[in-house]
Amino acid sequence: MRSHSYARTIDLLYAAAVHGRDWPAVLSAVADYVGAEGAMLVRHDFVTGKANLVVGRLRADLNDSYMRDHAANPLAVGIAGRSAGRPAVGSSILSRDRLRRTALYADIFAPQKLEESVSLPHASLTHATASGGLGVVLNARQAEAVDTVAARLGRLAPHIARAIDLMLDVEASRARLHRLEAMAMALPTAAFILLADGLLLEANAAGEALLAKGDCLRLEARRLTGATAAQDAVLARLRHAALSRAEAEAPARLVRALPRGDGRPACFAIATPLPPLPSSVLLGRDAGPCLLLQLADPTAPDAPGIAALQRGFGLTSAEARVAALVGAGLSAPQAAARLKVSAATTRTHLAHVFDKLGIRSQRELVRLCALLDGGG
Repeated sequence: MRSHSYARTIDLLYAAAVHGRDWPAVLSAVADYVGAEGAMLVRHDFVTGKANLVVGRLRADLNDSYMRDHAANPLAVGIAGRSAGRPAVGSSILSRDRLRRTALYADIFAPQKLEESVSLPHASLTHATASGGLGVVLNARQAEAVDTVAARLGRLAPHIARAIDLMLDVEASRARLHRLEAMAMALPTAAFILLADGLLLEANAAGEALLAKGDCLRLEARRLTGATAAQDAVLARLRHAALSRAEAEAPARLVRALPRGDGRPACFAIATPLPPLPSSVLLGRDAGPCLLLQLADPTAPDAPGIAALQRGFGLTSAEARVAALVGAGLSAPQAAARLKVSAATTRTHLAHVFDKLGIRSQRELVRLCALLDGGG
């Protein structure tokens, strides 16, 4: 094995992150520096049962078997519960005796005479349903010095994390050239481009402003989540439903009310599947579709849905304001209180709205308002 210095290894990491190539050679250099047999850059998705990886000085002919059969192997699942950025020794997750009784050992470790691993989970790739980052694997002799290997990998950890983040940023920028993202970024509503697991690739100006306020959404380790557990649950169900319907070639654009929990009317979350990403080191060539997520507030004074309702259906300004509030989930009395008009006046306006829009229920009004606010 060729010896690589700490400084040289760091230089190679950042060069690969920017240029998106030579990762096998860089992973080999990492393995050399820490004293391992080989290294891998990997992402496991426990929901889809798929993995994507790039290897350095390991048998590439075993990659397909690993990606197909071992995405949810016990080491990968155990790593999901470990702290990001801190080396995790495989035998601290699964003893070597138990490892030798697994299919992972029979299919991947034994053919390469491997006995131990050390993984460095990456924050944006590791959560409850996935794990990913950079890992090294050791033969029996190297496993005797596993603590030294872990210490050296820990020394590289901040640079590895920055390199992976940089790589994801570069890939996201390249991906913009392959989709209609310019249109999404020009939307008046807050708009976000996401992977199926919530990993954020891009946000428009309104989306960035919404994240800065912490209203409904927040960003954790590059993943877009709800600001509350209830909101996060709604978003997770929405992502899953939209992508499931897209795979079934059913109408895929879905709308869900996103409760705020502070007395204000709900926002609308609108999910639209997008074409798959182009080739990516960590996501593979078949990463599945991306998602356009929009967040609209029909009660905002300048909400585009109000103008659209007036233009498209001939509503008066008073009728449009009632439609927007009721469409946001308020009852007629609640809308009346907010507008400071009588309940009878509000019911009259609402009857006119239903008649002009050709609908019969508040649920239909909710969906229509959300679609208009989302630009569709």
